[in-house]
Amino acid sequence: MAKVIQAFNIVFLALISIAKLLIVAMTVIVGVTVYLRYVVGHGVRWSAEMAQVLQVWFTFIAMALGVRKGMHISINIMPENLSPKISFVLAKLQNVLVAGVGVVLFMYGRQLVQSTMRSVLPATGMPSGYLYLIMPICGVLLTAESLIDLFGIDRRDAWMAPYLGEDEIELEKTVEHGREEAKRLFGVEVSETEVKENGDG
Repeated sequence: MAKVIQAFNIVFLALISIAKLLIVAMTVIVGVTVYLRYVVGHGVRWSAEMAQVLQVWFTFIAMALGVRKGMHISINIMPENLSPKISFVLAKLQNVLVAGVGVVLFMYGRQLVQSTMRSVLPATGMPSGYLYLIMPICGVLLTAESLIDLFGIDRRDAWMAPYLGEDEIELEKTVEHGREEAKRLFGVEVSETEVKENGDG
C-alpha cells in the first residue's frame, strides 16, 4: 500500500508540472494567434483547436488536484455547529460521492475515447479521442484520492514540500490547527483565508 501511495504522490507532482506547462502553452498559443490575426493579418488554422484541447486537459487535471487538496468550491446548507460525529459522517459521505463521480468519469470516459478514436479533429488532424483521454485518467485519480480520504490512509507526502515551491504541507497543517483552536476556544468557525492573513500580520 505504501508504494501505491507514493506512486500517487509522484503522479500528483507530475500533474502539477503538466498543468503549468498547459497553462503556459495555452497563453502562448492564444497570444501568438491574436498577434498574427490582428497585426500580421492572418491566423494559425490549428491554434483555436489546440487551445481547446489544452483547456480540456487542464480543466480535468485541475479537478483531480482540487479533490486532493480540498480546493473545490463548497456550499454549506447544513448548520455549521453540527456534532463532530455528524460532521465526520458527512465528510465520509462526500468522499463516497466524489469516488462515485470518479467511477462514472472512468467508465463513460473510456467509452467516449474508444468511440471517438476513429474520427479526427478538423484542424490538427489528431484523433478526437485524444481530446477526451484525460476523462478516464481523471476518473481514476478522483476515485483513488477519495478512497484515500475515506479510509484515512496516510499520504506520506511530507517529502513533497520542497517540490511545491514552499512548505505548503506544513502551512496547511498550521492553518488547520489554527481553525481548530479558534473553534475550541471561541466556538466560531474561521475561514482558511482569515487564518493565513492573521498569520502574515
